[in-house]
Amino acid sequence: MRLLFYVLAAACLLAGILFGALNAESAHVDLYFVQFDLMLGVALLLAMLVGALLSWLMLSLGVIWPLQRRLSKERKQSRQAAKLAESASAPTSDPVLGSAETRGA
Repeated sequence: MRLLFYVLAAACLLAGILFGALNAESAHVDLYFVQFDLMLGVALLLAMLVGALLSWLMLSLGVIWPLQRRLSKERKQSRQAAKLAESASAPTSDPVLGSAETRGA
């Protein structure tokens, strides 16, 4: 599994280097308040990175975080139900017949 990770990481690194080398032209980036020139490959990789980070953030806030909260609530309810079922099935002492342990139950 670790070997597969290293092979995939090396392939992605190689693809990124090739992508940057094949897109070596200069690109002017204007972000309204700041302007600068970057290589086209770097600008595209940065744009993809920002898009991936924004997608991850929106997924986390919109899907993952609410599901984790729901799961924690369900686990809490499950623990409470298990405790309630355990206390309901616990042997009780009968004042007439004695405790459940002495009756042989």
